[in-house]
Amino acid sequence: MAKWTEDEIVLALEYYYGCPENMHTDSHASCQKRAGVLGRSPGALDKILRNIKQAETGGAGLEHASSLIRQLVSEYAGNPKQLKEDAAAIRGKRGLPPLSC
Repeated sequence: MAKWTEDEIVLALEYYYGCPENMHTDSHASCQKRAGVLGRSPGALDKILRNIKQAETGGAGLEHASSLIRQLVSEYAGNPKQLKEDAAAIRGKRGLPPLSC
């Protein structure tokens, strides 16, 4: 199991904050599509989204969020404009399509 990179987590954060929560499950077509774009399984993206939720809320989600996830949630939670800009730059650098929910 490959470790998630900072860029991948930023793109997961873009999905987390940009798409409705009901789309965050690995059984949802949107989650499956975004996971494919990231080169990850839907289950892996679902787990990262749950880690992000725990880092954001302090209660819900999975309790084993990495320090990098916590750092990025803290950095972007109050700055959606910066998240969108950074995610767009990462997608452009990697030739990935824009987020669609």
